[in-house]
Amino acid sequence: MALTRTIVYARASLIPSPRAARRQRGLLLDAGLSAVTAEAHTTVLTGPEALPLLTGLAEGACAAGAITGDQAGAWCAEQRERARTDRLFLAVPMFLAAGTAG
Repeated sequence: MALTRTIVYARASLIPSPRAARRQRGLLLDAGLSAVTAEAHTTVLTGPEALPLLTGLAEGACAAGAITGDQAGAWCAEQRERARTDRLFLAVPMFLAAGTAG
């Protein structure tokens, strides 16, 4: 669990504004838009199709120096085993905010 958290935080640190999605609605209101709405969509991946995303996270964390190559390898092996035994679960939230100008 701690290694997963380290990997996720390392990935977020590579994004210029990792919390921008939380501010979408407020930014649109601040820009003068009205009737601003926000919604969330979550994609859930439970099989091997999630592995490229997960291994990419580990590789990025390793490249950033947040984890070692051995840690990345072990974590990726664990994710592959989870996929093989139908125990993998990855939720990817996406946020959309919209408003009316004028």
